[in-house]
Amino acid sequence: MAYTPIQNALGLPAMSAPLGMSSGGGPIDSHFVAKAGDEKTLFEPAYELEQEKPWADKWAPNSVKAKSV
Repeated sequence: MAYTPIQNALGLPAMSAPLGMSSGGGPIDSHFVAKAGDEKTLFEPAYELEQEKPWADKWAPNSVKAKSV
């Protein structure tokens, strides 16, 4: 969340993608930013990353979702 205010203020598309998990079970993310109006630049690698390392069913151990499952 600390990296998003600049992109929000400038109207730039941005995404955070989990690229792995720490030994404690938390996600290790990378933050990507594209130029204004170029969301496609983010959607394509996000799709490819999810195909390579699916994360839809992974949750940090202290997340609300993990505790409710």
